[in-house]
Amino acid sequence: MTNGDGKGKRISGQHYFTPSPVAPHTVRTVTAAVRGVRVNFLTDRAVFSRGGLDRGTRILIENLDVPDQGRLLDWGCGYGPIGLIWATLKPRLEVWMVDINERAVALARQNARLNGLTNVRIVQSDGISALPADLTFHIVVSNPPIRAGKKVLRRLIDEAFRVLEPSGSLWLVAPTWLGARSLLKMVAERFGNARWVVRKGGYRVICSQKVSGGPSRPGEERSWLPSECGVRGPENGHSKFAEYQTNKEGRRSVKDGDAEVAQE
Repeated sequence: MTNGDGKGKRISGQHYFTPSPVAPHTVRTVTAAVRGVRVNFLTDRAVFSRGGLDRGTRILIENLDVPDQGRLLDWGCGYGPIGLIWATLKPRLEVWMVDINERAVALARQNARLNGLTNVRIVQSDGISALPADLTFHIVVSNPPIRAGKKVLRRLIDEAFRVLEPSGSLWLVAPTWLGARSLLKMVAERFGNARWVVRKGGYRVICSQKVSGGPSRPGEERSWLPSECGVRGPENGHSKFAEYQTNKEGRRSVKDGDAEVAQE
């Protein structure tokens, strides 16, 4: 998960995306109340936002459109707030959660047991590398590790495209001041489409859909947009959103509210 508010940024020289943290343990319990449920979590040093649910993750959870059934992948799950809250909200949903940080994975497993959840599978994995090769998902969700760099972000987006079912959707959140627009462009370059779902509290939620006939590899952008991302437009109280597409002339266009910026 991304370090939007600085919590969990670096512990004794370690990032929260360190595979095997060595910082001393300081376990505590926090409670997250969101979308009508209260879920308890154990947190610790060397994991993201150990003080409680961070703003970016909360905004992402509040705006996600998740099916009642199917499979959800929480990529970079940390101690588990996204995946476990949705496992609580959607008991028929099959939730998979991955993180490279072994301490975060251990906490997520403890938190699943703490909340009595049986519809979750939690795997220590560098991206999707440790998941079954034939496993696919209807939705991939992440508060991505922005500070890990563009190489990691591009890998996340590519892996999401590979494991999503046709018409499946990718949902991301990023701080406006820390590369949200750049992330939108990266998603569009891989999926051929991307939208702002909401802009709130200094964060932007991005949604993209894997549409039949879309790009089969990076660089093959198309000029269509997703129709099933649950995008909250003006009719749902959000007056501004953005669309990103590549037009027939190959010029990339970002529509943000009333402004449109064409990019070479």
